Amino acid sequence: MPILSFQCQKCGLSFKKRTKSSSHECECGNLVYANTGDLSVGFKSDVDSTMAQDTGMESLDLNFDRVIGEDARQKWDAIYQRRKDKWDLLNANQGVDGSHILRTEDGNYVVNSNKSQSIKSQRDYGMDKIKEIKNSNSTDYKEK
Repeated sequence: MPILSFQCQKCGLSFKKRTKSSSHECECGNLVYANTGDLSVGFKSDVDSTMAQDTGMESLDLNFDRVIGEDARQKWDAIYQRRKDKWDLLNANQGVDGSHILRTEDGNYVVNSNKSQSIKSQRDYGMDKIKEIKNSNSTDYKEK
């Protein structure tokens, strides 16, 4: 029995199956047809440009590509949303530049007109926390 290559046009799943029939039902329920001329009993060296990369695990390759693509799309959407939020703040507050914008703990942005004092207090707070952690770690070592 020959090994036929199939690729679903609905979900993109690509698979090989040892079968006589040139049509097969995909996992998504769509009827798929074998790629013509792709009969094989062993190694096939020519590359079909409509198929995913032929590693023997085409559907797995395609799924990884989809996951990576979706992850990249979500990250770029988040970047564009943050830029839009910053531009909206700048347009709503005349005389304010990007250095006046501070990010809050919840991920939103606010305009702080007294930015130097706020940045200094945040920096001092951070340094105090680092000192506390360092002191608590050094006392832990002394107790042991």
